[in-house]
Amino acid sequence: MESQILQVTLHSKPAAARHWSTRTLAEHLGLGAITIRRVWQRNGIKPHLARTFKLSRAPR
Repeated sequence: MESQILQVTLHSKPAAARHWSTRTLAEHLGLGAITIRRVWQRNGIKPHLARTFKLSRAPR
């Protein structure tokens, strides 16, 4: 179960969002949101934080 949560979290994205939330992933996998949160905390996963940096093209 934990490996499936990590696999989905790290290697896929939800259809209507930029990243998984505990609620959307729980609904997708048929689990409880607290279960998702505990697995993320144990493994240091924070999908809401961006992993890339984009430089602005604005003139200023």
